Amino acid sequence: MSLSLALTRALARPFWALRFESVLERHYQHDIARSRRRHLRISLTVAILAYASFSIWDWILMNEAFWLISLLSALVVIGGGLVLLALGVIPAEHPAREWLGILPCLLAYLPPLLDVEATDAAHRALWLATMPLMTLFTNSCIAPPLRQAAVHSLFALLAIGLATQMHTLPPLEASLVMTLAFATASFTLLNNFWMERARRQGYLLILRDRLRNEELAATNRVLEQQSATDPLTGVANRRALMQALATALAHPPPRPLLLLMIDVDHFKAFNDRYGHPAGDRCLQQVATALANELRAGDCLARYGGEEFAILCTPSREEDAGKLAQRLLDAVRRLEIPHLGPPAGPRVTVSIGGACARLDHDCAETFIEAADRQLYWAKQAGRDRAILEDCDRCQTQVAEPS
Repeated sequence: MSLSLALTRALARPFWALRFESVLERHYQHDIARSRRRHLRISLTVAILAYASFSIWDWILMNEAFWLISLLSALVVIGGGLVLLALGVIPAEHPAREWLGILPCLLAYLPPLLDVEATDAAHRALWLATMPLMTLFTNSCIAPPLRQAAVHSLFALLAIGLATQMHTLPPLEASLVMTLAFATASFTLLNNFWMERARRQGYLLILRDRLRNEELAATNRVLEQQSATDPLTGVANRRALMQALATALAHPPPRPLLLLMIDVDHFKAFNDRYGHPAGDRCLQQVATALANELRAGDCLARYGGEEFAILCTPSREEDAGKLAQRLLDAVRRLEIPHLGPPAGPRVTVSIGGACARLDHDCAETFIEAADRQLYWAKQAGRDRAILEDCDRCQTQVAEPS
């Protein structure tokens, strides 16, 4: 099932349904993992410090059993420290994360269960205040998911009920304690439910906006690519060429910038003889042959009709004339038949080229310089290349082979 479909179904689910379908649940757990682990570590650190501070009251109210109570409390604090360490070691999205989060809270219920020697009133007052407070803190501040909160609340009620029996509270006082514990557990569980629902609902809305933005960005990229691509040949179009020329002239590369204008010879006669579908296939083959001779970063564009343009920086190992010769040979090797006057036996191209100079102050003047050389290549008999002379791009005339 796709993420989008799972998202749509989750937004339409009943308000009491918390868990998502598997693909969306995995996505949700992965996305909240780091922030949730950070929340658990901060909340547990505060809880451990607060729990340790109750040692002062142990000293004041239960002086006779202070060292035993302190030892039990130290074990709880050490357990909480180990849990903090484990949360820092295991992956943030580990399924045991939430169970580890409530483990120190479960351990904190154990010391009051021991029947220690203490002043009855003081002892009762201390655990009567702290045990429901631990339930409130765990469910509200640590805020585990509803499943873990329900397990914690059930454990808390059992621990408090057992403590009332171990400390032999009068029935009325025990009933009051259990009523308070049950009310605390019920209210905090309800709070857990609404908090988790709000978190999940908020995540769904954020995810919906994110998927919409990603879809819009993907559509924009496709449209941008289509606006810069010739639909017939798949190479860049004239608009993309003009943008590339403007950028290259504004920020000249370290090596000479070469512009080649390429025209398919006698293409109108080819269309008239073989038909427009054959002409389209011919242009596609020529574009592919030219593209195969270029390097990554070179720009091949369909300038218009049967005319192509190449903007590149020839490598140090190969000058502009050798590149032009390779392009001519690549088209010749296609062996596309072109019989009858005025063409020869196969499809060929003519190439005119120019190197960027200081007087090429814009893309249009650069194109005009290369187009003049293309004109002379046609006048010289076609199926050849003539390049404008410049310091780094020497004039080459590639004759038919």
